[in-house]
Amino acid sequence: PPRRSTFLASMRETVHFARRAPRILGLLTVKGGYGLGGGVVAMLSVFGREVFQAGAFGIGLLFAARGAGALLGPFLLRAVVRTDNARYRAIAFCVLAFGTGYAALAISKTLAAGVAAIAFAHLGGGAAWQVSTYGLQRETPDHIRGRVFAADYGFVTLTMAVSGLITGIAADRFGATAATLGTASVCLLFGLIWAAWTWRLWRAAPLVLLLLFGCSREVVKPPVILISIDTLRSDYATTPNIRALANDGITFERVLTRRENGPRSHENSWRSHENSPRRHA
Repeated sequence: PPRRSTFLASMRETVHFARRAPRILGLLTVKGGYGLGGGVVAMLSVFGREVFQAGAFGIGLLFAARGAGALLGPFLLRAVVRTDNARYRAIAFCVLAFGTGYAALAISKTLAAGVAAIAFAHLGGGAAWQVSTYGLQRETPDHIRGRVFAADYGFVTLTMAVSGLITGIAADRFGATAATLGTASVCLLFGLIWAAWTWRLWRAAPLVLLLLFGCSREVVKPPVILISIDTLRSDYATTPNIRALANDGITFERVLTRRENGPRSHENSWRSHENSPRRHA
């Protein structure tokens, strides 16, 4: 039967892996980081009922604006930003938009202004959530992807719970406006720190290399298996497994050898040199 890892062992392995893969670590901190400011969502009911004096209608309208923004944000970002690395870099602006929108809610005087602020906030929040999820899916190797996603959602659940609790306490003590401004400021601060930390990561390596290696080169080295069959014509290599291997990988249909016999040709392919070490094959 397969060996089962304990929860703590799995978390240790995930942390160890993420520390050695800075791109994945950057994406892994997105949701949990802006979740530190996610407690402001709890203020929507307070603003709809008490600040804007709009009752259940106001609460519903603010939550509808939240949903519309979260839905449209990822589509808007995808339409505006074309490459994956640029989208990862844009996460910082999305988090800043989330914090700015809620700061605008705190100073809004009318329900209409509050609805616009919330829609803007969640354009950024929805885009940041979707792009970070997409990035982790693309960048993380298969063998540890499940544990990385478990850590991702566990982190954001924890930070949003703590943020909501602190925001609620602050609202009781200092009022809804001050509590919302304070929590939104935490989100803005995280966005600035995250941008400064990760800005260089999104030009560190072409995406094709990351897909080939599973993540950064320093974390997972690609296995290379050389299968050599002497005097086998390509039109006779018709077994299903060999065809599947060719279809899955890269096939070279025109290959030249530097030598007329097998041993010398093999030596050349291994060393990437002709018999004389001064001449490159």
